[in-house]
Amino acid sequence: MALEISKTFTIDAPKAEVWKFLADPYRVAACLPGAAITEKVDERNYNGTITIKVGPVSASYKGKVRFEEMDEAAGTAEIVATGQDVKGKGGAEMRLKSRVVEQGPGKTEVTTTSSVNITGILAQLARGMIVVLSDQIFQKFTEAMRKEFGKEGR
Repeated sequence: MALEISKTFTIDAPKAEVWKFLADPYRVAACLPGAAITEKVDERNYNGTITIKVGPVSASYKGKVRFEEMDEAAGTAEIVATGQDVKGKGGAEMRLKSRVVEQGPGKTEVTTTSSVNITGILAQLARGMIVVLSDQIFQKFTEAMRKEFGKEGR
């Protein structure tokens, strides 16, 4: 099941600081429920895990994250993530394109577009439930990111 998901949010922080945050997979994973970076392979490649729960069904994935493109001046990035269900019952692939744009002093807009392909147990669920789950994860991520910047006095 392939899904296209686009989201936009604004954060009260300068573009350079938002970029620095989004370019750090450890900080990003800390804001994603159930996610962790387990190993840095090199400057662009990381290994990690994520557990996703939809109603009574949960799936844990172990996989790789690769920064395909990182253009700080343009504020654009492209990340590819792949993972396999640890029980061998499916997998997931995601291509995420993001862009950060300064909206004014200390205010930055973040736009993300992702293409997600899921196989296995989660793919058997209704498409609508996956979209709802995506919305919930995105909301939790943006709340955690805003809190992270709040800790730094922003």
